[in-house]
Amino acid sequence: LSIYKKSVESANKFGTTTIYCDKASYNIFKYSDIPFSNIVFWREIGELNTFHWGLHKLLVMSMQEKPFVHIDLDLILLEQPKLYPKLNGILEPKSVSVWITMK
Repeated sequence: LSIYKKSVESANKFGTTTIYCDKASYNIFKYSDIPFSNIVFWREIGELNTFHWGLHKLLVMSMQEKPFVHIDLDLILLEQPKLYPKLNGILEPKSVSVWITMK
């Protein structure tokens, strides 16, 4: 979990971090020292009956109402991400499971 902690610490420099997770992940992250700004238990994630690993991310993306950047927990940000307005806040050229609401 140490790479996750470094990833979230670096992301926190540029905004607030929110992770949406199932119950098992929620219980792990809630009691970890990973400094998420928000940990959201989203029941529907655990109820999705799919083998498509990216579907959960797409559903959470569709719920966002503010500009955001989606990153995976193995990414350490060294500088503030650039937002591309035409892509509604998604990194160019592809999105890189943490949501950073930009400051």
